[in-house]
Amino acid sequence: MNELLHILTSLTLGLATGINGPIAGLAAVALARLDLGFDFDDSALPWLESPAIALLLFGWVVVAYLSAVHRRGQGAGARAADGPARTVQLAASVVLAALLAVAETNSLVALPFAASAALFGALGFGDFFARAARRAERSARTLVVLTRDLCALAAVAAAAFVAPLGAALALLSPVLWWRAKGRADERPAGLRILR
Repeated sequence: MNELLHILTSLTLGLATGINGPIAGLAAVALARLDLGFDFDDSALPWLESPAIALLLFGWVVVAYLSAVHRRGQGAGARAADGPARTVQLAASVVLAALLAVAETNSLVALPFAASAALFGALGFGDFFARAARRAERSARTLVVLTRDLCALAAVAAAAFVAPLGAALALLSPVLWWRAKGRADERPAGLRILR
């Protein structure tokens, strides 16, 4: 039952953030539900004790957000070409969810994280900061939106550590999904609901 709650919460957080697939949720839930970085005495996943894994999980959330913002500014052709990369990202998330559910102890579980983080790091960072600076020069409102997005991202990470809130988000997933669709035209994409 716990594993089911983990996956439901991860999918809900992924929908709520407006980022492709369940990536942000999987990372946040892995951090929260596996006590990553805090207490491993009762953990069935000893390889998670590595600080590098914690940094990788957190980095993946940030990279997923930046890549979503980056793709929003591209044309339709560029977004269509990004389809295969999204497929790789989603497949890595599904594999990770399955391995977490069966409490796999093999350190190879981290490989989907590493591959996807490297791929979306290249896609997402690119000229993100240069584009953000140009947008800030044209419009102060854009800078405000970016700041709110980053604050909301921090709020998601903090909320993931509160188990009752995770269960509530799972129950509210249809509403969150509907609200995310209603704000799909906002740019940058960001965390459309939570801000």
